[in-house]
Amino acid sequence: MRLIMPAKIRAVARAWLFLAPMAALAVTTAAATPPPPDLLATDCGTQSYASDALVCEDPALRDLNDRMTRVLEPYGITQNRERAAEQAAWYRRSRLCAFEEEHRECLVAAYCSRLQVIGPSVEPEDCRPAEQDYMAANRISRAGFLRDTDLIDQREGKEILLWGYVDTGNIFADADARSTLGDLWGGQHRRAGHWRFGLKGRSEDATGQSFEVQVRNDILREDVLRVLATDAAAGRLTKIFLKGRLATFDAPLNQSSRVGIRVDVSASWHLRIVR
Repeated sequence: MRLIMPAKIRAVARAWLFLAPMAALAVTTAAATPPPPDLLATDCGTQSYASDALVCEDPALRDLNDRMTRVLEPYGITQNRERAAEQAAWYRRSRLCAFEEEHRECLVAAYCSRLQVIGPSVEPEDCRPAEQDYMAANRISRAGFLRDTDLIDQREGKEILLWGYVDTGNIFADADARSTLGDLWGGQHRRAGHWRFGLKGRSEDATGQSFEVQVRNDILREDVLRVLATDAAAGRLTKIFLKGRLATFDAPLNQSSRVGIRVDVSASWHLRIVR
């Protein structure tokens, strides 16, 4: 007996017979085509992000990008899958600077901190702050407490430019930072959305002879923490320049009362590490 199918069913069957081989071919072709490689730095020939456009049109940023490209090979990117993945993650993260009001400052800081990890001997001029504009932390602090009341009265509640040395025994952040900091991780920071470190006025000051610097968590936090960890692993003292808002508070001790100092930094790109 011959089976008669309705016209609509016959049309669907013919369409399926035509499309099935095409679908199979598409699946086979997709499987045979490897995914595009992760980008490790800006390629001005094929810009992918808004930040790439800024890098390519800004001579200083383009120079930083070119320097990074040159040091990637000696860093062992092509031979080390873990390093390549880390660099690709940095590239994607740094492109988010486009969403920040200080887009260019964010990108400069991103390149400078990354270069300090993968090419510590490379320190372009654009990565060095104008040191004469910054006050030494030991002018306002002695062993972590207020030293000069008159100086503070002029600057309390205002933005200040300071330089000093990172107290690596006093770095506190959320648990996500533990894998980056390793032994430098001092524990969970009490203030949500921020991390903190101690700033020493003199290189020879002991652990704890520092005052608190609070930094907002943002897209470049990972890069700053990685530089701190890299310096510590190499036995280097970290000299840091920062812009932040100054505050003081009463700090009672067993026998007396002192005045404590805190600096609030609004973004990671207001920190600059110098070697």
